[in-house]
Amino acid sequence: MCDADAGSAPTFAVAAGTSVTLVATSADEREFHLHNYDIELSGTRVTFQFAATILGPSQLTLHPGHEVVCTVVVS
Repeated sequence: MCDADAGSAPTFAVAAGTSVTLVATSADEREFHLHNYDIELSGTRVTFQFAATILGPSQLTLHPGHEVVCTVVVS
């Protein structure tokens, strides 16, 4: 889980081809953007589901502001 209010941005390592479920939370309604996959979801608790097909790091950020909430690294 990625908590936008935690003050730290964890990194998660996943194997290429894996089916990923990533939950992100925020105390306030926010827009979350998973870069490289270009998935955007809004809310206080959102669930991203995607196949880990893009190698390397992909950051989950808040919009506006681009604050990094967590990073998913596919290898």
